[in-house]
Amino acid sequence: MNKNNFKIETKLDSNGQTIKYSKESGHPVEITSETNYMFKLSEFKDRLRHYLGENIIVPSNYAQALHSQIDNLEDLSVSREAERIHWGIPVTKKF
Repeated sequence: MNKNNFKIETKLDSNGQTIKYSKESGHPVEITSETNYMFKLSEFKDRLRHYLGENIIVPSNYAQALHSQIDNLEDLSVSREAERIHWGIPVTKKF
């Protein structure tokens, strides 16, 4: 089981308590903060829709599935603190 999952605030719930929980698993989460570099994937939604509008996708139900996926695109964190995790773009803590 991977204990290092990173959730954005909209993926958490508190159920009226001070402890926050993952909406997906129901497990309690530890709140931390870190410096992140983000790939602005959400900024490409319009370009992807335009590209799909100019190209025929067969069968047509795949086109609808692709449009649905595009609607759900979120920005992607591509960095992690170098002392803690050894993947992504290393970031050193700044105090």
